[in-house]
Amino acid sequence: MGNRINGNWGNGEKEVGKRRCGEQEKWGRNMWITICFMIWLGTLGLLDLCYRKVPIWLMAVGTVAAVGFALCRYLAGAGGWEGLERIQRLPYDLAPGGILLAVSMITGKTGLADGIVLLATGLFLEPGSGFAVFSLSLFILALFSVALLLMGKAGRNTKVPYLPFLWLACVIQMVWL
Repeated sequence: MGNRINGNWGNGEKEVGKRRCGEQEKWGRNMWITICFMIWLGTLGLLDLCYRKVPIWLMAVGTVAAVGFALCRYLAGAGGWEGLERIQRLPYDLAPGGILLAVSMITGKTGLADGIVLLATGLFLEPGSGFAVFSLSLFILALFSVALLLMGKAGRNTKVPYLPFLWLACVIQMVWL
């Protein structure tokens, strides 16, 4: 490590305050977008928990916002390696939502809204964390389902809403991971 002269540390960093390629920005300038996203997802989760329905207009507003946010984020990083990395990670962020949509259309065992909201969630999250949130939400859902079964509160065909667990997985991912 060299001496700091004019913002250089002597190890290739050009500016101390700038992110290097590959570093994730959790809060920073996207804090308000993150807060709005979490309020949107929490509202959908609460409605799914209480009424087992999600209003289409509310889901559409968040999905359109997610697409706009993703376009701005991916176009802003379009230059250089960082933009290429973000674009290459996009299929991994959208794949869980696509999988859930396919399961919903083929079997009808999951809600169509779950897949659409998971697609939007993949666009809102940091690039590359779509599968992590999807896996974590399924793990939490499985733990909850096993607890319900052991307590005798649920049977084999009991339907459990997915969106509250997706919200919880997003909170865990944003805070701890």
